[in-house]
Amino acid sequence: MNLKITQIESFISQLEATKNNLPNRYLQSKILNILEQLIVIKDTDNWHRFDQLKTMIKSLREPYDGQSGELRDEEVKRLILSAYDELIGILKSYIPVE
Repeated sequence: MNLKITQIESFISQLEATKNNLPNRYLQSKILNILEQLIVIKDTDNWHRFDQLKTMIKSLREPYDGQSGELRDEEVKRLILSAYDELIGILKSYIPVE
């Protein structure tokens, strides 16, 4: 992986700060943004999975509250949280254990 540990930690912090236990359009956008940055790097281990997650997240065009960004469909919320958990797990796996 061509990312520095500080970049990985920054991605994790951004995702954790965005989640707030609320899968909304902002979290969806943040996940997409980070995935797009990771895809450019073309990590040999996870590049295809990043691309699959990006495609799945981009396809979620469900109704949401215009003021809060809160998604209305429970399945969409579940998919976003699942992508969030998987992305956090992959990112944390890049940080060496001391």
